[in-house]
Amino acid sequence: MMQNYKTAYPRTTSGEFTDAKRPEIALREEWRWGEYAVSKLERNVFYMEILKTKGLKKYYGSGDNQVKALDGINLEAERGEFVAIVGTSGSGKSTLLHMLGGLDRPTSGQIYVDDKDIFELKNDALCIFRRRKIGFVFQSYNLVPVLNVYENIVLPIELD
Repeated sequence: MMQNYKTAYPRTTSGEFTDAKRPEIALREEWRWGEYAVSKLERNVFYMEILKTKGLKKYYGSGDNQVKALDGINLEAERGEFVAIVGTSGSGKSTLLHMLGGLDRPTSGQIYVDDKDIFELKNDALCIFRRRKIGFVFQSYNLVPVLNVYENIVLPIELD
């Protein structure tokens, strides 16, 4: 199986690195197909961009009380990549993940999944997108207490 491990840092739309408090997005390039290294040209045969953000911003509040949780995040991930988002408490990791999963809307910027801007979808279509394309593992389990484990697992499938 081909795998890619990346390690880099978020950049603003102007290309500058964001401040040290912002989340780090992993980007160490190392492509493997079984035991063989794969060149960038060869990897384009196997991979397509599955996730991309452009100028992603999320601001809370206004004026002196404005908090810039995310400020111009540009991110690309290709099918088969493993991406880790790490950072200190309050650096925007959860905010970024909520937006990538379609749970929260950005102040500005776009998120593309399979070349589709997910926030151009209406709320019902966005809900179906999340159910079919995104898997969430929350810190609290968010299970329906009156259902057993199997029933909680198949519930989203039965909604389709």
